[in-house]
Amino acid sequence: MKPGIKAGEVDGFARQVITDSGYGEYFTHRTGHGLGMEAHEAPYIFAGNPPLALEEGMVFTVEPGGSMCLAWAACASRMISS
Repeated sequence: MKPGIKAGEVDGFARQVITDSGYGEYFTHRTGHGLGMEAHEAPYIFAGNPPLALEEGMVFTVEPGGSMCLAWAACASRMISS
């Protein structure tokens, strides 16, 4: 990811890959969040946050996940510094 990309776009890209794989209905939460003094903080990476442009120096996770019938959950996580 490059500085300037919108948080909503990052969520959209992740959501599209998961949807194209047939699991879109199970992806029910945001793609990621910032890291700092708290474990979960801004910037929040989700479709409802389209105006937020990611800036150089922001640290955030990209961890799209899904749950199916509450029998399993999957999450792949990466910490990213833009």
